[in-house]
Amino acid sequence: MESRGKSGGQVGMRCASQVWLIPGLMKSPTLHLLTKREAADLLRISTRTIDYWREAFALPCIERSGYVRFLMSDLESFVTAHRVASDQHLKESASTIATQ
Repeated sequence: MESRGKSGGQVGMRCASQVWLIPGLMKSPTLHLLTKREAADLLRISTRTIDYWREAFALPCIERSGYVRFLMSDLESFVTAHRVASDQHLKESASTIATQ
């Protein structure tokens, strides 16, 4: 289904899963944009956590007059950058307990 802007010009295409596909941007045949709800569902977190991560950790997003969208690739990069290896997490927990 095609989506049109206020002027009637073509803005992008919407597929059945409500993921925005915008042809020709950033050397990619399609650019996958997700809503806040879709991003939260994908990461299995709440939309409030998405908002918190946007403020506290600068979760990359696209903000335009009243809506927020997330690039799938930005979400993947963000999760990878904030991943803690399980042994590192255990060491940090042990050191926190030891200092209390």
